[in-house]
Amino acid sequence: MKSTVRDLSSYRIREDEVERIDSDFPMVCENANLLEPTGAISAILKSTDFVVPGVYFWTMTDNRSEYKIYVGKTKSLRKRVTDYSREFQPHSVNDYKLQIFQQVVTSTYSGFTFNIRFCPSPVEEMTSREKDAINLYRPLLNERRATSHEAKTEFLNAFVRLYSDGFRFTHNT
Repeated sequence: MKSTVRDLSSYRIREDEVERIDSDFPMVCENANLLEPTGAISAILKSTDFVVPGVYFWTMTDNRSEYKIYVGKTKSLRKRVTDYSREFQPHSVNDYKLQIFQQVVTSTYSGFTFNIRFCPSPVEEMTSREKDAINLYRPLLNERRATSHEAKTEFLNAFVRLYSDGFRFTHNT
C-alpha cells in the first residue's frame, strides 16, 4: 500500500493564529497521552468540569512549535477522551485514530507531546463551530486523504472476518 508523506510544517500554528487559538480554545490538558491515560489526561477523565458539550482541538508540540492535529465536537469532553483512551473497538474504529497517530509519532520521533484545547459550546452551535475551526485551521487529521482501493479492500475483508467469526452458531433440528 502506497502512503503519502505530508510536510508537518504546513500544520504548524502560525504566529498570527496563536492569540486566536489561545482565546477560542484554552488549553485543558498538556501532555495528553492516550497510550498511558493515567498521566495528565486522568484529570479530564475524573473531573465533572469536562462533562459539558463543546469543540475540542488536539495539538502536538515539540521543543519549538505547536501543530494543529485534530478538531472535533462532543457532548462531553470527559466521555470523548475516555472513548479515545479505550482499546480498539470494532464498532467505533474512528475513535482509535488518535491513538494510532500518537503511537506512530512517538515511536518514530522523539520530543513530541500532545495537548487538548477545549471550547465549551451549546449543543446547537457545536457543528457550526467545529466546521468553522476545521475550515480556518485545517488540522492534519481533519484533512482526509483519499484511501487506496487496496486499503479499502483490506479493511473490508478484515471487517467481514471480524463479524463473520461472531456470527457462527450451531443449530440442532
